[in-house]
Amino acid sequence: MLGLAAAGLLAARAALAQEWVSLTPPALTNDVMYGYNASNHFLVVSNIALSNLRVTVTSSTNWLDAMTESEVHTFFLASPSPSANSYRRIVVTYSNQVLNLPPATHTGYADFAVGYHPIAVDGFITQQVAFLLNVMQLQVAPSSLAMTNGVMYGYAVSNETFSVWNSGGGAFNYTAAPVGDTANWLTLSSYSGLAGSNTITAQFAAGMAPSNYSGTIKVASSDGFGATGYVGISAQVVAPPIITFNPLIVTQAVPLAANPTNQSFTIRNGSAAPVAPMQYSIAASNGSPELIQSLSATGGTSVGAADSVQISYRDLTALPAGIYTAIVQAAGVDVGTTYWPTGTVHVSTTLVVRIEIVAPLTPSGVTASDGTFTSQVAVSWNAVAGAFSYKVYRSATVDWTLAEPIGEELGTTFTDSSAQAGVLYYYWVSALNSYRGEGLLSTAQQTGYRGLAAPAGLFATDGTYTNKVRLTWPLVDGATGYRVYRGIEGGALAEVYFTTAGLYDDLTVTPGARYEYQVAATNGLFGGELSLPETGYAFGPPQGLSASDGSYVNKVQLGWSAVESALNYEVWRSTRAITPPGGGATRITTINSTNHADISATAGTTYYYWVRANSLAAGTGDFSPMDSGYAATAGVDLRVDDLIMLPAQVGVGSAPAIVSLRLENGGGANMSGANGTVLLEFFASTNPTFGAGSEILLGQVADSVTLAEGAATVIRADAAQLTAPTTEGDYYVFARGLPVSPSLLAELNRADNVAARAGAVRVRSSGSLNYQAFNDYDGDGISDLGVYQGGTWSVRAVDERVLAAGVTLFGANSRPVLGDLDGDRKADPMAYESGSGLWQILYSGSGYSSASGVFGGAGYSALTADYEGVGQADASIYHETSGRWYVLRKNGGLVQRNWGGTGYCPVIGDYDGDGQWDLAVYQETTAAWYIQTLAGQLLLSGTVWGGSGFAPVAGDYDGDGRWDLAVYQEATGLWHILSLAGQVLGRNIGWGGQGLEPVMGDYDGDGRWDLAVYDQTTGLWYIRTLAGNVITWDDFWGGPGYRPIGN
Repeated sequence: MLGLAAAGLLAARAALAQEWVSLTPPALTNDVMYGYNASNHFLVVSNIALSNLRVTVTSSTNWLDAMTESEVHTFFLASPSPSANSYRRIVVTYSNQVLNLPPATHTGYADFAVGYHPIAVDGFITQQVAFLLNVMQLQVAPSSLAMTNGVMYGYAVSNETFSVWNSGGGAFNYTAAPVGDTANWLTLSSYSGLAGSNTITAQFAAGMAPSNYSGTIKVASSDGFGATGYVGISAQVVAPPIITFNPLIVTQAVPLAANPTNQSFTIRNGSAAPVAPMQYSIAASNGSPELIQSLSATGGTSVGAADSVQISYRDLTALPAGIYTAIVQAAGVDVGTTYWPTGTVHVSTTLVVRIEIVAPLTPSGVTASDGTFTSQVAVSWNAVAGAFSYKVYRSATVDWTLAEPIGEELGTTFTDSSAQAGVLYYYWVSALNSYRGEGLLSTAQQTGYRGLAAPAGLFATDGTYTNKVRLTWPLVDGATGYRVYRGIEGGALAEVYFTTAGLYDDLTVTPGARYEYQVAATNGLFGGELSLPETGYAFGPPQGLSASDGSYVNKVQLGWSAVESALNYEVWRSTRAITPPGGGATRITTINSTNHADISATAGTTYYYWVRANSLAAGTGDFSPMDSGYAATAGVDLRVDDLIMLPAQVGVGSAPAIVSLRLENGGGANMSGANGTVLLEFFASTNPTFGAGSEILLGQVADSVTLAEGAATVIRADAAQLTAPTTEGDYYVFARGLPVSPSLLAELNRADNVAARAGAVRVRSSGSLNYQAFNDYDGDGISDLGVYQGGTWSVRAVDERVLAAGVTLFGANSRPVLGDLDGDRKADPMAYESGSGLWQILYSGSGYSSASGVFGGAGYSALTADYEGVGQADASIYHETSGRWYVLRKNGGLVQRNWGGTGYCPVIGDYDGDGQWDLAVYQETTAAWYIQTLAGQLLLSGTVWGGSGFAPVAGDYDGDGRWDLAVYQEATGLWHILSLAGQVLGRNIGWGGQGLEPVMGDYDGDGRWDLAVYDQTTGLWYIRTLAGNVITWDDFWGGPGYRPIGN
């Protein structure tokens, strides 16, 4: 009983448990593509009973399994709480057996056995869950859509279809799309769908170009892990045939009278692939004249390969030059079998055959000699490319149709020896090739003719007549006249006469002149060659008569040019300038030579002279032109030396600034009054030796001197009367002095009356260097005597002209500064106050307008110098302690240089003669000199010249344009002067003494500095030249308290 009761209880509870177990979802479906394994599924078992449950999961299907996530098949579900169910997640897995399942829908099961817990009774209830597995398969057919035949271009390509379906269970979506380069020719009727029995149409584009087309259509599904199918598709559009010739035009250039060579061409179907077979036919179509004899083929078939056809030509040697054509006609049709439709395309074209028969080119440059030869006419022309020979034609008229061939040449020259003298011919030339084909005649005819022979045996008289030259010559055959040409012998000839005879008297000659003659024959159309030259002359007067002007004592020396064929000469003289035989002229001698010394002349009397020649043939000739002369009363030895010309560089064609020389009476007679008249001649030469023949006269200056025998003087010549050469270069300069009229003195010794300047003068197109006499306030080129006391100045010339006397110009604390700031060649009065650095300037070039400014200060010395060589001085200052120079340049800017130092005093000057003044310093303690240019070029370093008590007095003492080192010692009055080249110009020259201070300057204007000293106590000046000539002595200007300007 108890067992029965228990069994009933269990049955009742099983029914209750079945109601309280929930499976979610109650059934599962899974889709997978054939060949893939299915993905796992999940379901949830929930306890909805009031008791704890025990669950066991089993599966009777071999391709699936179910278990918990912890991979157990039996598990417990707790009794749920009032607000929540007790559940467990079940994983449904698929085994690899799925891979072997055929495409179809498959069903599998999982059993869930549920019982109470902890009652160990299993299987109160079994709940089964069904699992559906759809194994799908993508099918595409057919796999290739290939056309059986191609299509001729112009016809439509037929569309193709294919199917897509699922050969398994379930359902899936798919897409279809062409892949590859198919966008321009392939489209689909459908691009997606649900796989069933689906048909898709592959559509071809209209007007597809000839080509072989291929592509792929891809059908794909992403469902059930995906599947892909492919459909290959292809089509062919055949190209229509095209007849293609190569070349398109058959051409050949054939020399005139030659035959063309056979030629070939090719014919083919020249269409693009795919090529259809083309059947063609060809035939020649000749014009007139006929060119083509035959073709090597009349037809054929081409599938793209070229067929060669040869053209055979007819005999064309008789054809004239020109261009000739023929036609080769071709027709074709397509004859293929692998496309449709066939035999529908007909084509035709032509090949042009062009033969150019080329004649030789016309010769150019045809020339014919115009009287060049007396026995022939020379014809020439330019070579023609490819010519074998040339034919020459000639006519006596300009009408070329009347020209006849006169010869043939292989070269480009022809000698027409059959031409008649005196006849004008016209010539043409044609070229021939090696086949004897002849080109056209030259376009422009050329005239030519044989020249008339030159008259032979031309004769001209030589001094036979006094008034004419007679010409004679033999007549020339064919000539109707003669042209006579004349010119001075060696010069150009000009036509002077025309005659029909063989004689001419030239009455227009100048007696004594030698003429050159030539004669040419003419016939009115053209002239002949000139005869050989012949010279002749009329017996004439002597030329070049010269009479000495006081060059000799008690005689007049005569000279003249010889007259050809003269027997002797008559010398005539008169005291009046009337041509003999009038005017009292008398013949004083008849001699055979061309010179005569008139020792019968009275000294100081001017005579007029004539000469005439005698000839055996012509008799007595005319008188020569007159010349006058006189005899000197006495001789003098005029000596010239110490030539100075400054500056050392002058501009092309310009005048120098200073010219001076020393003139000495070396003895023979005193020079004074009229007998003191001298002529100074100045020359330039590139040769250092005077008289070499290359002298250029710079100018002449007349002067009057008074010089006793043995006396000398310095002459400052008027430099404005001299002109430098017009060609750049370095020139040696010479001066020559001679007595001239009205002086009656003759130069006795011409070996010492020429002086040379020391060193060459530079002549440059850049112009002259600046030159100015130092301390020259009136611009006469001579330094002036200037003194000052404070700001009060007094200035006078050496010749005692007072320029300023006791004029207060500047402040009491100022000190004079020497220089020309405005470039007018006058010293500008200026002063500098060292305490304040104040400059005060009066510009002479602008009416002595004043200007002032501060430049310098305590410890600075003020100087001006033309550092830039522009003709105007620059203001500059020198600081002894630091040795620093500052220069205010005219063209702008301040230049600073370090040159000097303690104990060194500045000594301005142009020491290299380049026109740009230099920086020089002198130290009394060591007697050392240092000189450099403003640009920094070292000119002198440490040369010792001077010493204790010696003050610098630099200047140009030798007149060579370069400053020299000069020092003066007041205690002894001694001067020492040295050139920069090391030449001692003066040593231990005594000029000065205690209380006498040196003053710089050129006080006689000869271009050489002088030795000047001033005594402040007495106001007396003493000045001499370096040579020792006293310029002034005990000359008063100044006095106590007055310092010299220029010290």
